[in-house]
Amino acid sequence: IDACTALVELNCRSNDLRHLNIDQNIALKHLFCGRNKLVDLHLGANKQLIDIHCNENNIKHLDLRKAEKLSQLVCNKNHLLDLDVSTNSYLNYLSCYSNKIKKLNLSNNIKLEYLNLEHNHLYELDIRSLNQLKNIYLSDNHLHELLLGKHHQLQLLTCTDNKLTVLTILDCPSLKHLSCNDNHLHTLNTSGATKLKTINCCTF
Repeated sequence: IDACTALVELNCRSNDLRHLNIDQNIALKHLFCGRNKLVDLHLGANKQLIDIHCNENNIKHLDLRKAEKLSQLVCNKNHLLDLDVSTNSYLNYLSCYSNKIKKLNLSNNIKLEYLNLEHNHLYELDIRSLNQLKNIYLSDNHLHELLLGKHHQLQLLTCTDNKLTVLTILDCPSLKHLSCNDNHLHTLNTSGATKLKTINCCTF
């Protein structure tokens, strides 16, 4: 597709692709290449990207530094060891569950509304600056600490199957559903979540 320099959207999902060269497709905004066999994905020339769906591949590293306009990233079920989204300040949807990510800095991603980091290797997570979040999925990590802030839009928080001993929710007035079962909790403070409808904090 080198000659297709005006290409804006590419959907090549559910094939057997092992390599994808989009270096010449500099106008590309929407990329859907999930469910292939890609080991790497070079995005250095694709500065106009808004959506990237590269889920269910074998990708070990994503370089997103040039994709400064990126608003949606779906990279579930790969082999990512880390993820740098520090230059992607327009990101509002991030789903990267089922990888091997140990650390993630989201301090520059203040527009995030949806965050799914389930089934990774995270030990701690600071999301205090992400006050636009509506849905947070953090289950099946190694979290010892979860730092929450003022999340006035937050409606759902799932952090089951971690290693949390304390969970404090002081300023989440819209939160309706909380799942924190299968942790090591000795303190659960939900004084800032007065609209909660369901709490699941059991241990099996």
